Amino acid sequence: MTFTQTPWFFLILFIIAAGVSYVLNGSIRSLYLKKGYVDQINERSSHTALVTRSGGVALFLALVLAISATAAIYPVYQETAFWLALVLIFITGLWDDLYNLTFKQKFIVQVAVGLLLTQTGYMINSFHGVFGLYELPYLASLCVSLAVYIIVVNSMNLIDGIDGLASLIFSLFLGLMGILFWSAAPELFVMVPVILGVLLAFLNYNISRVRKIFLGDSGSLLLGTLMSFMLFWLLDHGTNVATDLIINRGYLSVVLLIYPLTDTLRVFILRVRMGKSPFTADRLHLHHKLIDRGFTHFFAALLVAFLSFLFLSFNLIWYGYLGFYGSALFSITLMILVYYAIFKK
Repeated sequence: MTFTQTPWFFLILFIIAAGVSYVLNGSIRSLYLKKGYVDQINERSSHTALVTRSGGVALFLALVLAISATAAIYPVYQETAFWLALVLIFITGLWDDLYNLTFKQKFIVQVAVGLLLTQTGYMINSFHGVFGLYELPYLASLCVSLAVYIIVVNSMNLIDGIDGLASLIFSLFLGLMGILFWSAAPELFVMVPVILGVLLAFLNYNISRVRKIFLGDSGSLLLGTLMSFMLFWLLDHGTNVATDLIINRGYLSVVLLIYPLTDTLRVFILRVRMGKSPFTADRLHLHHKLIDRGFTHFFAALLVAFLSFLFLSFNLIWYGYLGFYGSALFSITLMILVYYAIFKK
């Protein structure tokens, strides 16, 4: 066994990535403050001090630097379409953070990025038995993959409303995907400690009261794109997934994203019922309700992440006994009870 095959190698990658991210976050924050690029305080804001939306910039640069250095000594996934997609969505998010884009403008770019991701070698080309459906025709795969990308990237963008939430939800998702990558895709697994180190270093600033940094759209859209790519890998019929003996991977994908998906769906329904655009900015999100009840941002984020972890764990346990339809029914019932218990007036 060579050193690059030991846990120590991946631990060192994590530490180096975290260090690079920590330095870049601090430096870019200082630059933003000098230039006057600070988050404007309005009726939806929960901060009163100067805060920058520079997290996404530091995340992207740290990720590129760390992955590039790693590629010199270890095989890393380097498909051109994947990196082009990340660059394009990052630039779009950065432009939106600094100058504001309309949803239509962002949507056009998201379609382009989603199409790029389908050219990475992975796409959602099978339902793996959900509703009796297996391998899909190419055109159907393209449409489903694109739809899933747009839903996921916007869901991650929408839950980035309180400190730490998007980072913790993504880290939970990344943890399970790392386990699946370990034996099936080493060239993807090596990115897991790097991404985790980069993200946790940012989280230190995100929850800080003195040197607070927000992800911004450049960060949340970047995380949503990374998440979508990993989902494409998971739902591609050509990949081998260890959990196939435990749970259907189509169902697992929904369970992994249960909070972003259900929160986005709930908010969209409420806004339409109120006669508003589904994309109107407000404080109807479930995490905002927790803040209004007196929870701190980080505790609310931890609570949501912990409940998501429990939901995932329970599904991994009971799926073998209940099957797809039984698990889905039980999960929906459990979600309704939990949401009612937490968010009832």
